[in-house]
Amino acid sequence: MTVSPSLHVLTSPVLFRAIRAFAPRTPWSFLAFEAAHRGKPHRTPRSLPELAIQFDDFPALREFYALWSNPDYRSWNKLSFNHTVLRAAQYKQPEMLRFLLERDLEDDEFSWIMARAIGYRCLEILQVLYEFHPQESQAYTGVIDYLVHTHELAVIQFLVERGIGRWTSVAFDGTFLRGDVDIVRLLLKHRVAEPSIEAIDRAAYRGDIEMIRLLHSHNAPCSTNATDYAARRGHLEVVRFLHEHRSEGCTYRAIVGAAENGHLEIVRFLVEMRHEASTAQALYHAVEKDHDTVVRYLIENTMAGRLSEAKSRAILFNHESIASMIEKMIANGIKRVDVAQQGREEDLAGKERASKRSRRR
Repeated sequence: MTVSPSLHVLTSPVLFRAIRAFAPRTPWSFLAFEAAHRGKPHRTPRSLPELAIQFDDFPALREFYALWSNPDYRSWNKLSFNHTVLRAAQYKQPEMLRFLLERDLEDDEFSWIMARAIGYRCLEILQVLYEFHPQESQAYTGVIDYLVHTHELAVIQFLVERGIGRWTSVAFDGTFLRGDVDIVRLLLKHRVAEPSIEAIDRAAYRGDIEMIRLLHSHNAPCSTNATDYAARRGHLEVVRFLHEHRSEGCTYRAIVGAAENGHLEIVRFLVEMRHEASTAQALYHAVEKDHDTVVRYLIENTMAGRLSEAKSRAILFNHESIASMIEKMIANGIKRVDVAQQGREEDLAGKERASKRSRRR
């Protein structure tokens, strides 16, 4: 059988070796890496350097870089180093990230990489990025707003101390209102945040005395809601602190809320120490909620509310023990005393005595 010239050319070992001499060969390590990771979950398409980062294979990354540095392999898509800096940040590989940055391999906008890295919340990654590009290390506002919800103090401290990112009212309010004391202390120290009027109010609602002390030491504002909230929620220490250190005061809602929820010590404190008028509503709410000790205290120590009305409400809400207690008080002709009024009179008398002593001098 005669072999055609074309078939002879195509099957010639000599010619095949000559052609292969001018074409880059596929390295064994290249094939071995693909085989080792075939079937593992990853997003496609991904280059081999990206997969080496994902699978924490630093030796493979170095070898792929050596191949990619060869002009014969530079055009291979599977050896592309595009987005490898971002992948090193994403998979929290600081040593690989340093390796890539030392070779100027970033191809994405650096501020975007930094913003993504902040979202990944890895301090080591941020430190490496900042080391190589301190002037370009900025972050989008939304990333900072997100970060304060993660409680990552070390990351937030790193950014604040270097002036990275812009802190908005969303970030401030979220931090202050949630009660992250360490983060709030950091923001106040570096003067990158000013608490809103709700900061102390919400801290009082939670009973967070440490946060209240911190905010008060930085002259944070608040409103009458602070004491109103604390009284309703039963936070006596907070009520005391606000009474002693703040001038905003409270409203009738403080004693009504405390009475309604059965907080006797707070009711007692408000009656004896605050001179806002005790209201009939405090007595009536205590009756309706069946807080007998609060009812007894308010009847014996304030003039607010009519006993007949209190008794009627006790009967209406089926609180027989309170109705019976009030009936006995009425039958015994209880003499009610206004402790708050006595306190005001004593304060006035004390001021008059002090004034007389001053004039004598």
